[in-house]
Amino acid sequence: QIKNIYDTQIAENQILEKEIQVGYKDLVKKYLNKNILKSETKSNWGKRPLNEKQIEYAFKDVEHLIKIKQIQSKILENKNKMANTYFLFEKEKKIAEKDFADLRIDRFLNKNKKATSLDLEIFKWRENTAKKENIPPNEIFQEKNLKKISSVVNERKIKEFLWLIKEEIYREKFMEKFL
Repeated sequence: QIKNIYDTQIAENQILEKEIQVGYKDLVKKYLNKNILKSETKSNWGKRPLNEKQIEYAFKDVEHLIKIKQIQSKILENKNKMANTYFLFEKEKKIAEKDFADLRIDRFLNKNKKATSLDLEIFKWRENTAKKENIPPNEIFQEKNLKKISSVVNERKIKEFLWLIKEEIYREKFMEKFL
């Protein structure tokens, strides 16, 4: 269970009175007039152990949060917006407490209004397999290939999909489940 949530982006949207994507780097610059590097953002965070640069980056990426929270909170109090902001934090908390795979399934269904039951079953299989293996789902197959894989399963053209699933072990598990 998550406690004491404070989301700087939600707070900033309340301060600005509009919804925009505000990154941590921009908030640090705005409130503390400091520049931070985002050099490790696109490094491989799924690979363990994390390297020294990633650990240092992770530390620096939260270093200023408390100070930003304090500044934003004062602004929100002055604008009489704290109660509504905390209500929005609670909404975000409820989303965060949902199972990650369920959130991804919800997102998939919202994005793919015409998804078939087979599409959904294959998507769920990929999500659950990735969760068990502790890897990103795209390590099994890319989401953009789901329709191709689904149609191949429908037509029983096994060899046509093998290249879409990256590793042999996942191909075998997939064939056990769907063919």
